[in-house]
Amino acid sequence: MAETDIHILLAKWLEGTISIEERKILEKQGDLTDLEASLSRLKDYDFESMDVEKLWNKLSDKRNKNKPKQKSVFPVWISIAASILLIFGAFWWWNNQGVVVIAQNGERKNIILPNKSNVVLNSGSKLKYFEDNWDKERKMELEGEAFFKVTKGVLFEVKTKKGIIRVLGTQFNVYARKNTLTVVCYRGKVEVESEQIKLNKILERGQGLIIKNGNSSPIEEMINEPLWLSGVYVFYKESLKNVFNEFERQFDVKLQINNVDLQRKFTGDFKNDNIENALKKICGAMNLNYTFLPDNKTIRIY
Repeated sequence: MAETDIHILLAKWLEGTISIEERKILEKQGDLTDLEASLSRLKDYDFESMDVEKLWNKLSDKRNKNKPKQKSVFPVWISIAASILLIFGAFWWWNNQGVVVIAQNGERKNIILPNKSNVVLNSGSKLKYFEDNWDKERKMELEGEAFFKVTKGVLFEVKTKKGIIRVLGTQFNVYARKNTLTVVCYRGKVEVESEQIKLNKILERGQGLIIKNGNSSPIEEMINEPLWLSGVYVFYKESLKNVFNEFERQFDVKLQINNVDLQRKFTGDFKNDNIENALKKICGAMNLNYTFLPDNKTIRIY
């Protein structure tokens, strides 16, 4: 059957004017069940408006650039077929973008995944996951920090810029910012893979791993869940730069640093429930001063 004839039958089927015999011919080209299900799902999406005729004309111009012009015998059907192709193109694009959840500075997001696994996304973090084919593969991408409670099922994979974490059912924390990847297992087992440093490591409960500047180091964790879930941020010999970066994320403020060595190491903690107390803890330990600027969103550290 010619491609044009297929488009015509497809357009008739979508309009509801196709005959029984024509439907049988169309079904020989492929099962319509999945297409009907996709159209039903498509009704729930609100795509941005598109100029179908304009887009189709552009496609036609490129396709027929080096071909002699011919008068179309079925202009109405071809136009409808073009509309369908564009709609399904948009539908495919929408699904392949995945679901993106962003926790802005100063907020935290709780995410329930399709299989009831739970993710707590820390401030200044982004999680992207793909619902399609979720029962066969559970894949996502993380920028920032998140705590995962994974229900049992098929392989659960978290991809970061520094490595990939794989589990079947467990509880673990991932910190992935700039040049640092930290993974801690709180229950079950976790596999950590890093192509950059040729590492593949299995972590069990209470074990962790930090990858930084091309090196990896083990971590021991004696608590049942990360302290940041309770709003507590603990640092051990951490640079002031990283401490202040976390402070900005948690309180959604901007720090104006004047004449401060940001490579100095800080050991201590702060809670994200009171900005004044947090400043006193950090600045007091490092012999620094602070002043709130008039906008109350900028703090000068000196």
